[in-house]
Formats: sequence, structure tokens, C-alpha cells
Amino acid sequence: MIYAYNDYLTRLIEPVGTLFREIGNLQHSLVRSERIFTIIDGVKEDDSLSVIPRYKGQIEFENVSFSYKQGQPIIKNLSLTIPAGQLVGLVGHTGSGKSTITNLLLRFYDFKDGDSGRILVDGIDIRTYSKRTFRSHIGIIIQDPVMFKGTIADNIRFGISTITDEEAERVLREIGGAKLLDKLEKGIHQEVSRGGLNLSVGEKQLISFARGIVHDPAMLIID
Repeated sequence: MIYAYNDYLTRLIEPVGTLFREIGNLQHSLVRSERIFTIIDGVKEDDSLSVIPRYKGQIEFENVSFSYKQGQPIIKNLSLTIPAGQLVGLVGHTGSGKSTITNLLLRFYDFKDGDSGRILVDGIDIRTYSKRTFRSHIGIIIQDPVMFKGTIADNIRFGISTITDEEAERVLREIGGAKLLDKLEKGIHQEVSRGGLNLSVGEKQLISFARGIVHDPAMLIID
């Protein structure tokens, strides 16, 4: 009797537990589906690519105000001019808007209702061109470098297949990567795991820096 009671109790509780697990999975699925359909139903960006003259590099922020959430401005009335050919560093406390300025310049975010001002490159509003065309002469090195599965050479010439192994190695050595190459058995042909898990953060930043240099951008932005 006791055994039968325990057996029936287990058989009763197990389906209830399964039901609650599936309800949890359903909730996750609804959230994921909502995100997918938001992307599918979103307005398609202009991804056309046109040939435009190489930038001289003068950057102007004209009275720029921007907020991620309306009513909570991150940048207020910023006016800034960076002459062509100048090296400029932005310094400030965490959350002061340094990365936001970079995001706006690269058009990772565009102005929306409540925002104001203009950003010009060589006197031309950056919204004049498609994002793909506008970024064709800009290089960027982000805080958390992205590494792809392949060799170090593959990661450096990502996006430009005409870069040779010798050119990739030369650039990496010129920016201080000689120590990295010399310690690796295969040098520039060393395999990189997905996400660069077999490299340190500093090593990934060096490779990312070399990737930005080989593209020979008119403007190089380091976040």
C-alpha cells in the first residue's frame, strides 16, 4: 500500500512539473518570436554601396542633442570641430557619452524624434549617403574586439581578400605585435578559435588594430 501510494504520487507530480517546464519554454519562445518578427517587420535600411571621394577627415558636431530614451538626454547641445589630420582623444567619466559620440558618428544610431543637430564630415551631412557608403572610408576598433575562426592572417584581412600574408604580418609587427608573432609556433598562420578564446584581450586588440590599419581608412576611430 505504501509503495503504491508513493508510486502514484510520483506519477501525479511528474506531469505537473513537465507542464510548468513547458510553460516556461513557451514564454521564452514568445519573447524570441517577438524579437524575430520585430526585425522582419522593421523598415529595411538602404544597403546600397556607391563610390564616393576619400574623406579629408574634418568632423563637425553642430549643436547635437541625443537620447536613447526620449526625455533622458545623453548628449546636450554638443558642438565640436575636429580638423582633418588631427589625433583627438575624448576623456570623461563612465557614462559621460564617449561611446555615444562614436555611435552617432558611425551611424549605429540615427537621430529620432526629440533629437537635434547635425554631424558633418568634410562639410557634408553624414545622412546624405547610405550607411554602407558612408562607412566605406572609416575604420573602427571597438572595446571588445571580434575574432573569427581562422588564422591570425584571416582575421587581419577580413573584408579585403587582396591583403597578402606578408602585408598582414608587416602591419601587425609595425603596431607592436612582433612579440605575439614570435611566441607562436605558426606565426601569422596560427589558428584562432571562435571568439578568440585562445588569445588574451591584449592580443585580440592588437589583431583588431592591425585589421583597422590594413583597410587604410581615411578616419580611424578607436573606442
